[in-house]
Amino acid sequence: ALAQTPGVVAFELNISCPNVEGGLLFGQDPALAAEVTRAVRETTDLPVIVKLTPSATDVVAVARAVEEA
Repeated sequence: ALAQTPGVVAFELNISCPNVEGGLLFGQDPALAAEVTRAVRETTDLPVIVKLTPSATDVVAVARAVEEA
């Protein structure tokens, strides 16, 4: 698993502008952003850094949801 790879000290989730179709949606929705973050947190003890999108209508709500996840 990637978490056990030497040198990997954290994970960055890019929900700002993912390079897959439709990926931007979960970066704009607090509940979806939290769900993605939570799913990753459940798989690792390493820090998870979430890159937020400036395109969110309420980026503060997204940030809070991700932090709580």
